Amino acid sequence: MASQDADRGEFASAVGHLETAIQAEPSRALRAEDALTAAQFAAATQDVATQLRMVDIAVEANPAYLSARQAAAAAHDEAGNSAQAIPHYLWLWDANPSDLKIASRLGALYAQLSRHSDAAAVFGRILERDPDNVQAALGRIDALVALNRMDEAERVVLTLKKKYPTNPMVLYRWADFLEQAGRPDEAERAREAAQGELPGVKRRKMRKLR
Repeated sequence: MASQDADRGEFASAVGHLETAIQAEPSRALRAEDALTAAQFAAATQDVATQLRMVDIAVEANPAYLSARQAAAAAHDEAGNSAQAIPHYLWLWDANPSDLKIASRLGALYAQLSRHSDAAAVFGRILERDPDNVQAALGRIDALVALNRMDEAERVVLTLKKKYPTNPMVLYRWADFLEQAGRPDEAERAREAAQGELPGVKRRKMRKLR
């Protein structure tokens, strides 16, 4: 009946049938599948509350089900429920430590919640696997500054600056760090250097005088 309703575009009714099926289904694996399907139907009607409830049911029914964890992480993240999304991202990262996109999102959510120590740790682990990951380096710098671990933050900034000596984004971040560290004169010089590396500025410098 749920399938027939979905074929007609009657997604709210389809969700109702699936909820009935979930309550009657003895198999945890099948309950999780039905809940995921119901979550998809709820998303189609922008019923976020039902979508979130269904992904939570799917995870509760089968906590080791990858698709359920992925759906729960994405749904809670998109709904702005950072605290609820984090456990699912942690599970996904533990299941696949090489997935640095998951790790990056986890670090960003920790930062949003001002859990700066956790954010710094996550971004640090990313850099261990991918030392050239600029976003992870910037995230770790922000977290370390928030923790007032300025010496550690400076080491990360300088490492980044050494790798990308002419990157304006990196140079501006160096200037910001100097400002945060109470070194305004150095910060101003760093900003001037960053401004000089912007593409438009460099083109103007290359024009011949007439």
